[in-house]
Amino acid sequence: MKELKPDVIHSHLGALNYLLYSCLFDHRNYFHTIHSLPSIECSKIQMLVRKYFFKFEHIFPITISKPVDVGFIQLYNLNRRKLIVNGRKIPIKSDKFIHVENEINNLKERYNQPIVFINIANIKPNKNQEMLIKVANQLESN
Repeated sequence: MKELKPDVIHSHLGALNYLLYSCLFDHRNYFHTIHSLPSIECSKIQMLVRKYFFKFEHIFPITISKPVDVGFIQLYNLNRRKLIVNGRKIPIKSDKFIHVENEINNLKERYNQPIVFINIANIKPNKNQEMLIKVANQLESN
């Protein structure tokens, strides 16, 4: 960073941990995007450290959805943040659509199930896979 001398430094996920020291002594504009519910995004110690940096305006937090924004306010008890909805283009069907649709239909037939859950995400605690499994089990039992 000393060589590049950027005016703005942005981090997300665990990258924030690598910026903390420089935030104390460097007066650039630091931003950190929070993608997951803050209560499960980091450990208790990390949360306390982040709260210090957010509260004393070393780093400006950005939330990407209303639930994440509400979770930020509840966990950190701070109002200084910006909600920027994590937008994306409207999805279009790719050339793989029919193949995937056939795979899903085959799974439905093979297991005699009307619904097939597909989860595209890292299998990490902050993705809350356990909740997805619990919901699927509840639907199965109903």
